[in-house]
Amino acid sequence: EEGIAAEAPAAMARRRDFLLEGLAGTIRLPAAPVLTPQARKRGDSDAVFDSLTALHKGRVMLAKLLPRLRPGCAAAASLTWAVMRHAPAMLVAGEKAAAAAALAAGTNADDGEDSAAALAREAAAALASLPHNATASAIEALADAVVSRGASSTPSLASASGPGASLAALITAVLEQGSRLGILGADYDSSPEWSDCFTALFGVMDAHLAALERFVAAVKSGDRKAAAAEKAAAGDPPGGLDLPRDLLRACVPHCSAEQREVIRNRIQACQ
Repeated sequence: EEGIAAEAPAAMARRRDFLLEGLAGTIRLPAAPVLTPQARKRGDSDAVFDSLTALHKGRVMLAKLLPRLRPGCAAAASLTWAVMRHAPAMLVAGEKAAAAAALAAGTNADDGEDSAAALAREAAAALASLPHNATASAIEALADAVVSRGASSTPSLASASGPGASLAALITAVLEQGSRLGILGADYDSSPEWSDCFTALFGVMDAHLAALERFVAAVKSGDRKAAAAEKAAAGDPPGGLDLPRDLLRACVPHCSAEQREVIRNRIQACQ
């Protein structure tokens, strides 16, 4: 009887995991991190995920589901990849939806519940439990989403708040997990795909830091018009523009000597 009683909690935990992973399975997420043309021909699609994340309630549900999945399981990895694939567009749409809901409720726009940002935070937390291959796939999904959108259309990674800050936190999380697992962007021979993805993300980040540098220079010179134009071009984040220090720290282990010098120069110019 003692043995049966001792096993009951473990059996309940297994049953709970089975049910949650079954729920995740109903989203019918692709098993690959990037939806290539070949994958689409096979019928892979994010159609269910898109339908869910188009709604506030759907984003809330996924944000509650992700941390309840077994850390590092295939379902958690697939859901994290899906968030990565859609992060830039989803975060922008989520901020607009939160602002519209706050306006309709007659409250401050900053007080609106941004469920897209909440889902991104859960994805960033889930990254810390992903194994080597799943983490490598996560940066692939995120880099493809950011690069395909383009630096000018991607929320500024120099935003102090809003979609850009949430996106910067996602990139930070995947880079930190890569560092913990020994996957380094500077080591091209052992991790060529990771290095290529990091280089692509670094290029977008540097473009945003260049805009921040121009903004800081305009502020220092007292050119309010130029400063306002740079802030507007960055999406006019409510918290303004600032150095993404956590992201920059996460980048350093993955940087080449030339990339470290770029970061050093940008930091000096933006202080």
